[in-house]
Amino acid sequence: RLNVCIILEESLGSEFWGCLGAKNRAGEPISMTRRMDKLATGEGLLFENLWADGNRTIRGFEGVFSSFPPLPGDAILARDRTENVETIARVLKRDGYRTLFLYGGRGTFDFIKSYTVRNGWDRLIEQGEFVNPAHTTAWGVSDEDLLGRGIEEMRALHGKGEPFLVSFMTVSNHRPYTFPEGRIKDAPNPADRRPAVRYADWALGDFFKKAKKEAFWKDTIFVVVADHGARVYGSQQIPLTSYRIPMVVLGPAAVAGARRVDTLGCQLDVTPTILGLIGRPYESLFFGSDLLAEGRPRRVLMHHNRSVGIYRDERLAVFGLNSTVTYYRGDARTGVLETMSEPDEVAQGMAEEGKSLFQVADMLYMNRRYRLEP
Repeated sequence: RLNVCIILEESLGSEFWGCLGAKNRAGEPISMTRRMDKLATGEGLLFENLWADGNRTIRGFEGVFSSFPPLPGDAILARDRTENVETIARVLKRDGYRTLFLYGGRGTFDFIKSYTVRNGWDRLIEQGEFVNPAHTTAWGVSDEDLLGRGIEEMRALHGKGEPFLVSFMTVSNHRPYTFPEGRIKDAPNPADRRPAVRYADWALGDFFKKAKKEAFWKDTIFVVVADHGARVYGSQQIPLTSYRIPMVVLGPAAVAGARRVDTLGCQLDVTPTILGLIGRPYESLFFGSDLLAEGRPRRVLMHHNRSVGIYRDERLAVFGLNSTVTYYRGDARTGVLETMSEPDEVAQGMAEEGKSLFQVADMLYMNRRYRLEP
C-alpha cells in the first residue's frame, strides 16, 4: 500500500509555470517556478490540461478531496450537510491508512477543520500547533514551516509501518505577500505577488530535496496541485483561461520517467487519478475520472459567481440565473470562445450531461447520500 502526499498550493495557477507556457505582459516566456519546472519536466507526470472547478480555496477543497461538482451558491464545506461526505481520506481509511491534514492557517477558515476531522482525516495540524515558525502572516505560517513539519510527521508515520495519507494546504502565496528573508534573491513585497510565487516554488523545491533523503520517499506518491488560479479576469461568464492549473505527480513509486499528460480534466479527477496510481481496488461515489485510464469521460465542471458550467470537445455550456443556458465554442487554453447562436448536437448533449451531473450531485448532498459506510 503506497503512501500518498497531496500538496494543495494556494493560487499557484498555470500562468506562473514556465513549463506550461507562462508569459509576461509583453508575450515573452517567463517562469516563476523554476524548481517545480525542473521537477515536473525532468522526473514527473505533468498534467498540462487541468482546470480548477472554481476560483476560491473552498472550491478547490471540494473538488480535489471530495471529487464533488461545484454546485451553485456555497461550496459543500460551507453548507450544513457536510458532516459525513465522501473524501479520499475516507477511501484510504477503509483500506487501513492513517490520515493527517496540515494547514498553515486557522482551521476555522473555509470550515477546513470541520470538513477534515469529520470526513476521514485522523487529525488536523493548524497554525497554533507550529512552535517558533520562521515566518507568519495574517493567513498563517510560511510554506517552509508547513512543509517541514510535514516531513517530520511523515517520517513518524512511516516509522510505525502503516500506510498514510498526508495532505497540505499552503498559505504563503496570498496577500500580504511576505515570507522569510534570504530564501530567494527577491525581497518580500506585500503588494507584489511575484516574489511570493517564487518563494512558494522555493519552498516546494526545498521540500522535495529533503523528502528524497527520507525512507518514505520510495514508497510515496507525491502530488502538487493548485487550489485555483491567482486571479480571474475577462468578460466571459466563465473566464476559462483563468481556471487553468498545474498538477505534478512525483516519486519513483508512481513515475517511471518524465511525461506530459494532455488529457482534459479538472479537480474532480485528481483523487480518482491518485487512486488509480495506487493500483488498489476501491469503491466511491466520486464524480471524477482517472486521467490515466482509457475510455473515461473527459470534461470540466466549474463555478463562477452565480453560474456553473461544463466544458468538453471545445464546447462550453453555462447555466445561469432563471434557467438560462448560454453556449460557447472554442479552445479553453487560448481563451478565444465565441457565442453559439444555436447549439450543435455536441453542445446540446454536453448540456444535458451537465444538468444531470449537477442535479444528481445536489440530490446526493441534500439527502446526505454522498457517502459510503465504513
